Amino acid sequence: MTTASPCVPKQPIAPAHRQPRNMNGEWLDKVGRTSGWTYGRITTTCADINLLGSDITLLCQDGVNAGSSAGDSGGTGIQVVR
Repeated sequence: MTTASPCVPKQPIAPAHRQPRNMNGEWLDKVGRTSGWTYGRITTTCADINLLGSDITLLCQDGVNAGSSAGDSGGTGIQVVR
């Protein structure tokens, strides 16, 4: 038996990385393993982020003012056509 997810959007969606470059102030949705579906406004675009305690730098990352929890890293960012 298959049931519909309560967080399925009614609008068309597309992976954020296939959209034109994101802009500060635009809305971005994300899906995290722990926090589920959250969204917020983009606060930073294409920033290089150094991971604490390592020599790893993540290149050209977008920052979003959205809820997150431990275990969410690597989640999908999407833009919902509003």
